[in-house]
Amino acid sequence: MLTAVREILARTLDRAAADIAPGARLADDLGVDSLAMVDVVVSLEERFGIAAPPGASPEDLGLVTVRDVARFVAARSPAGGLP
Repeated sequence: MLTAVREILARTLDRAAADIAPGARLADDLGVDSLAMVDVVVSLEERFGIAAPPGASPEDLGLVTVRDVARFVAARSPAGGLP
C-alpha cells in the first residue's frame, strides 16, 4: 500500500517515487497543495475502490504524512492492510 501511495504521489508531483519518504509531510516537505491533493485522492479512489468523506480536508482525516495516507487507504480498501 505504501509503495502504491508513493507511486501516485510521484506521478502527481512529477518526482521519483524513491524520493518520497514514508515520513514526508504532504504539504511541508512535498509541497502538496489543495489541487494536487484532489488529484491524489481521485487516483487513490480509482485505484483502490475507496471513497474519501465528501468535504473533509486532509487535516480533518489526519493525513499529514505519506504513511498517514497509506494507513487511511489500507483501512478503507477491500484488500486492507499495509504490506
